[in-house]
Order: sequence, then structure tokens, then C-alpha cells
Amino acid sequence: MSKRDNRKAFIVSEIADKHGVSTRYVYMVLAGERDNEPILSDYLAVYQSTNLLLAAVKNAVPFN
Repeated sequence: MSKRDNRKAFIVSEIADKHGVSTRYVYMVLAGERDNEPILSDYLAVYQSTNLLLAAVKNAVPFN
């Protein structure tokens, strides 16, 4: 059983709202079932920026 990726689900929801499409459509674009370059590029940009933000927080906050 796979665990839901809440960060991915949130980003997909935001991208769907921005482009006026369903979340299912965004998932289809990500899976390569549909071709929509603006949605794909927006998703990748947001995903990359959240990765950088998470890395910065992990470096700034000592967990040990």
C-alpha cells in the first residue's frame, strides 16, 4: 500500500486551480497521458521551489 504524498497533492490542487482544470487532469499531464506544457512547467517550478525551501529549513533547524 502506497502512502499519499500530501505535498504533491497540494501542489497539484494549486496548479489545477490556477489553470482552471481538474486535479485528475493535472495528474494525467504528470503521467504523460495528456500534453499540456504550461501545466507541466508550472508544476515543476513549484515542486522545485518547495524542495529548495525544505532543504533550507532542514539546514537552518537542527534536528539532533
